[in-house]
Formats: sequence, C-alpha cells, structure tokens
Amino acid sequence: MPRRRLIWQLFPLFVLVSFGSLLAAGLYATQTLRQFYLDRATQGLESRAYLVQELLGEQMRFADAAALQARCVELGEQSDTRITLVLATGEVIADSHAEPGLMENHASRAEVREALAGGIGRNHRLSATTRKDTSYVAVPVMYEDEVIGAVRVAAPQFTFMSAPGAIYWQIAGGILFITVLVAFLSLAATRRITMPIEDLKRGAERFARGELVARLRMPESQEMGQLADAMNTMAAQLEDRIRAVERQRNELEAVFGSMVEGVIAVDTQERVISINAAAAALFDISRARALGRDLREVIRNADLHQFVGQTLRSAGPAEADITLHQQGEQQVRLHGAPLSDTSRRNIGCVVV
Repeated sequence: MPRRRLIWQLFPLFVLVSFGSLLAAGLYATQTLRQFYLDRATQGLESRAYLVQELLGEQMRFADAAALQARCVELGEQSDTRITLVLATGEVIADSHAEPGLMENHASRAEVREALAGGIGRNHRLSATTRKDTSYVAVPVMYEDEVIGAVRVAAPQFTFMSAPGAIYWQIAGGILFITVLVAFLSLAATRRITMPIEDLKRGAERFARGELVARLRMPESQEMGQLADAMNTMAAQLEDRIRAVERQRNELEAVFGSMVEGVIAVDTQERVISINAAAAALFDISRARALGRDLREVIRNADLHQFVGQTLRSAGPAEADITLHQQGEQQVRLHGAPLSDTSRRNIGCVVV
C-alpha cells in the first residue's frame, strides 16, 4: 500500500472534524429554532383560545349549535385559525372548518381530554380532518366551577414554520461557507506543520550524502527545534568521527604501503579486501583490479590458496613456505592470522 504524505493525512482530518462540528452545531441550532417557533406559536394559540372562550363560553351553556357554528366560522376566518367547540361529553357542537355533525367524538383527543380535566391541553400531530401537521391548544370552559366544555384552536404548522425554513437554508449556507474557509485555513495550518518536517527530511538526505557541513534551520516549534538540534549535533559528531576514521585510515594506509613485506587480507569467501604495494609487486598484479575479486582469480598459486584456506579454518596463526614463479623462482615464507571484528566474529584472515 503506497504511503501518503503527512499533509494529506492531516488536512482531510481537520476538514472532517470541522465539518462534523459545524454540522452538529447547525442541527442543534435548527432544532432549537424549530422548538422556539413551536413554543411561540403555541403561546399565540393559547391566547386566541382564551379570547374565543371569553366570546363564546357563555353561549356554550345553551348549546345553540347554529349560532355557535356561524360565530366559529366568522372568528376562524378573521383569525386564520381553526376553532372547535366541544361539550363536556366530547361532542363537537361547532367547528370553523368542518361540519360538526360529521365529526367524531373528541373526548379521546389528548388536548381536549386535558382541557375537559380542567387544564390547558397542547398537542402537535397530523390532523385527521385536514391531513396536515397541526398544532392544537385547548382550554376549558367553566360555569360555576364546573367544566361544561372546551374551546380548541388549531393552526397548520407550515403557517408559522415558513420563517425558520428560510433560516435553515441560511444556516446550511453558513455551514458550507465556513467549511470552505476552514478547509483553506486547515491547508495553511497543515503546511505550516509539514514544511519543517520536509526541511528536516531534506537535511537528513544531505547528511546521508555526506554533506555534513551545512546545518539545519531551527523551526519555530519547540519539538521540531529539538529534533533539528539533535540532528545537527548528530551531523557534527558524525563529521568528527568520519574525519577521525579517515585520519586513521590514511595513517594505516601509510604504514601499510611503506611495509617491505607483502600483505594480503581476504574475507571468509576468500575475496581480496586489502593488498599493499609490496604484495602487488611480488605477485605482479594490479591493486585496483585485485580488490573485491576472488583470490583464485587474482593470484594463480595453489599453495597460497591452500594456505589461505587453512588459515581461515584455524583459530590461530599459521606459517608455511611456498614457491613463486612470477619473477623467477622464489621461496617465500607466509605468516597468516585470522581477522575478527569488534564482536570477535571471524571476518577473514590476513597473510604476510
């Protein structure tokens, strides 16, 4: 799976968190606004219900259905409200928007039941008559401390919820605008975080190429600054160690090259890892071409190969005499010893 850059891991996360927060706040705001408008509408309906009670409550004692129906229709048109008059038995005797005789008993309606019990009934539901979401408020009609009926007023919710609908669109537009703005700000913030990391990466690549003189620029953040300082310290220490190693290598090369004895070092696979000038002259070979190659390819001498193999297998020094024929017949004494690294692991042998 390809690895993504840090900026494309942080940026979508910032945008997603911001959008989620804005969306949650927007939903909460719309719900709060909707409830506010419902409460205000309910208060308005309650005021209308009490006005109708004052106007028609006295007439309900005489149950003059025709007069009450005419008055309900008139008041309903004037107030743009549905008005229903219900007797204590639940029978509807007048309604501004329907024929009372065709309406079922309303004693089971929650708001009417509450009003007939002496309280104020409030309810929001789908109207069985108009088939619209409607808000209802019912208040009791009293005569000599006895409930003789109820006045119920109702209004479709769309009549007072159109204003919040427009506000909902404004909230949605605001969320979209702020999300876009936050996306740009998040991109800038993410780049501000990732740019110092990119600088550190480029600096590490320079160090890896051996460019240890230049130092990393110190970022503004404390954590990045500490990392850059640590990498600069590492580069300085590495530069000192490389110089020390080069100095030691040059010294060793000087000593190695000035020896009159021929010296050959091989690894455990009998590949030449070092050879001095005296050995190259003795065997009449090129130092540059010998390095890294198998000893059998470089020097054609079975006795030497046998001695090297014996030295690699032994745990201590070895000696032998062999005859060379490169520059006439010569008798050469060989001294061999195993080579070990700092972990005392056998890595080859050296032959003088």
